[in-house]
Amino acid sequence: MSNYSTMQKLEQNVSKPIASGLIAAGISLAMGDGQYQMNLGPIGDQSLPIANGIITGVTSLATETISLWIMPYITPHYQITTGVLNPLVAGATCTATHHFLLGDDAYNSMQKSFAIGALGDIGGQYVETNILMKF
Repeated sequence: MSNYSTMQKLEQNVSKPIASGLIAAGISLAMGDGQYQMNLGPIGDQSLPIANGIITGVTSLATETISLWIMPYITPHYQITTGVLNPLVAGATCTATHHFLLGDDAYNSMQKSFAIGALGDIGGQYVETNILMKF
């Protein structure tokens, strides 16, 4: 099972998605996505860096919840498994969202959208492990 207390799990469940979303938004902005807009339904039109941050943050929240609350009961190697799967899921979700909401013409780089999601998740994990968990 997990070595974390319930309170530590709850903190981790929230801190990593926030860090991942902020990092993904920063990466997207650095890649020059500021001129694009994306309609996120109930949230409305957002600049693409903000949308990427929201998509990556929400995906990270879902994968982190599974990683912390379900995977420890399924496999003893859950940390290795989720360390590999979480960035892949974040990248795939970001790519799929771009494809379905923007179409191929508006944002035609699957590699770029995958990188934003995956690197945002990896960056969020780094910030959480090396900065936030130290406090």
